[in-house]
Amino acid sequence: FATEPLPTDSRLWEFPNVIYSPHVAGYMEGYGAGVTELFLENLRRYLSGEKLLNVVSKKKGY
Repeated sequence: FATEPLPTDSRLWEFPNVIYSPHVAGYMEGYGAGVTELFLENLRRYLSGEKLLNVVSKKKGY
């Protein structure tokens, strides 16, 4: 996009079938380990029938 972050008045926010996520192109020490840890914790929770972490809420818009 020409402007980032996406402006709050952009018509793109109106599409109900689109989920927006950040563009991450940089490297951050420990990021891979943190993502893996979160995935494994959510897998454990899913298999145990517990509430997942960091769930996207379409109603809240994030």
